[in-house]
Amino acid sequence: MRRLAFIIMCLMATSLSSCNIIGAAANLFSPPQKSEPKYVPPKDKKVLVFVDDRPTPVSWEPIKRDLTEELNAQLVEHKVVQSTIPYDRLLDLRSREPNFSNLGVAAIGQKLGADLVLYVNITSFRLKEDERTPVWEGRIQTCIRWIDATAVEEDRARLWPKMIGSEGYIPEGVALPAKEESSLSYGTTLSHKLAVKMADIITKLFYIYEIPPIGSGQDTSEGIKD
Repeated sequence: MRRLAFIIMCLMATSLSSCNIIGAAANLFSPPQKSEPKYVPPKDKKVLVFVDDRPTPVSWEPIKRDLTEELNAQLVEHKVVQSTIPYDRLLDLRSREPNFSNLGVAAIGQKLGADLVLYVNITSFRLKEDERTPVWEGRIQTCIRWIDATAVEEDRARLWPKMIGSEGYIPEGVALPAKEESSLSYGTTLSHKLAVKMADIITKLFYIYEIPPIGSGQDTSEGIKD
């Protein structure tokens, strides 16, 4: 009771309206809301994160490394997968395999010893709206799907989503605020920021996490709704 009285006094001291006090108290005492994963990939599998830009190549090639490495780190950190294949091994295969551009996603995964592939196709990307100006406006949108790299039959390789004819699941995109910066090297910084936020959005599709209460002040990432 003493704790309750203290909390109410503190809320009143901040000059909150009575409605805000009730809402804030409800947030304090209500159980945290948790997300439900869209899909839970099979455990104890080696995963290849394959960030692609077919059929429309991106204007900034480093975003593929940035997004791959961020996804590799976050998927393992949140125990979505046990292990991932380093991006440099994918680059090595690309340089050694003359037919790489014609290989299917599952075939690429097989050649790298992966059990599963998280295929991430960049469908929209930019660092600037107009290259002639110093204003940077980072944007990225993706389409994703999980592939069983060990499947014998191609029509059984798709794990998620399974909708027939679907290119994949379209998660929320990322749109960063415009920033004026004359240095061309800012592109490297902006690419990393986009990768971190996009990787966070994608990874959260596959594990349970607490949803911050409204008004908590926690960053929920700028995004483009799907």
